[in-house]
Amino acid sequence: MLNFNKPAGYDEVQAGGDFTPIELGGHKLVIKKIEDVSNGVVSYLKVMYDTAPDDIQPNYFAEQYKNDTRDTKKWGGVINVFPTDRDGRTSKKFKQFCTSIERSNNSQIEWGAKFEQSIVGKVVGGVFGEEEYLDTANNVKTARKLFWFRSVDGIQDAKVPNKRILEGTDTNAPDGFVNIPEGIDEELPFC
Repeated sequence: MLNFNKPAGYDEVQAGGDFTPIELGGHKLVIKKIEDVSNGVVSYLKVMYDTAPDDIQPNYFAEQYKNDTRDTKKWGGVINVFPTDRDGRTSKKFKQFCTSIERSNNSQIEWGAKFEQSIVGKVVGGVFGEEEYLDTANNVKTARKLFWFRSVDGIQDAKVPNKRILEGTDTNAPDGFVNIPEGIDEELPFC
């Protein structure tokens, strides 16, 4: 018979709940916060967003954050947007981000000191897809991420993007088995 004692702190720990992944495809988002990040080599915008109250999965990231039982909670709706490309010119993704906000809100981005104010709280469309990554044990896993921005009007017909596969990994790699054709007349070499 097993004699197992209750671990310390058992009654204080919250049980993990069910996790519902964000649906793939288009979502209506709200920009919650934007930060200018610079590490001395590169500068980018850290954009925090949530799904809108009238989205198919309302307030998705706020609910995930609220129900997160880990000691160090993290906001899940984050994307880094690089304003310039390697040549120092405006990047296509940054232009797409800005024009998607402008079209979704029938407004204009204000440059300079009012830039953040002209974006935070605005709605924008976002298209989610799947992306492979390596976990800490070097296993290939899949996450759902925001791939790009669109105008809110364009999310209804947004197609689910192709899955981003890690380079150097082949999920269709041989499994060590060899296909033997039926009706083979010769002896198998290992029998």
